Amino acid sequence: MRGDTEREQLRQALLAYARAHPDASDTMEGIRSFWLQSQTGCSPENLEHVLADLVSIGVFVVKRLPDGTSLYSVGIDT
Repeated sequence: MRGDTEREQLRQALLAYARAHPDASDTMEGIRSFWLQSQTGCSPENLEHVLADLVSIGVFVVKRLPDGTSLYSVGIDT
């Protein structure tokens, strides 16, 4: 269940970051490198899963840039 534990830790860290930085916006790599500095070794799959979950409930919104990059921004339901 290591994956579930990591996902919950990522979820809590992202929620805390969203509350503290309501205007934040970044790519998945930027989120991993800057928002989650203490968890840079997190699984990319787990981060992608958690971001998708938080997008689905409105905590984050995602915009696809012309080059295909996803840009995540804090939504209104933080």
